[in-house]
Amino acid sequence: MRDKDRAADYLSQSHATGARMGQEYRAHETPFGPVSETTQAVGINVALATRSGP
Repeated sequence: MRDKDRAADYLSQSHATGARMGQEYRAHETPFGPVSETTQAVGINVALATRSGP
């Protein structure tokens, strides 16, 4: 939705949660943990950067 503030808040919460978990877990076939969080953060930051343009 191109809401950078909302995305930054999501990434902050996701990073904190992943760090607290300490390792990857799988729930309902969905992995979550520090590695998954970092992967999602990279994708979101790339998407925001490419949409904002020069």
